[in-house]
Amino acid sequence: MSKAAGTFRKATHPSGDKYQVSVYLNRREAEAVKAISLAKDLSISSVVANLVQESLSNEKYRTAIQAYQQFKEAVE
Repeated sequence: MSKAAGTFRKATHPSGDKYQVSVYLNRREAEAVKAISLAKDLSISSVVANLVQESLSNEKYRTAIQAYQQFKEAVE
């Protein structure tokens, strides 16, 4: 996959439902994530994961996610 699309790799953790993802942030975004990490005493990875989870639960992306899932089911 291209940088814009991200890269996914299945993690080797015992729970097989986790994936490793490469994320490329610009300086402003990286500083914002670092600030949240320090303020909430969380790892940067946890902050990014939380932001992604919150974003995915947003209604704004629901249509795109459902369309992808329908396409994936149709192809299988």
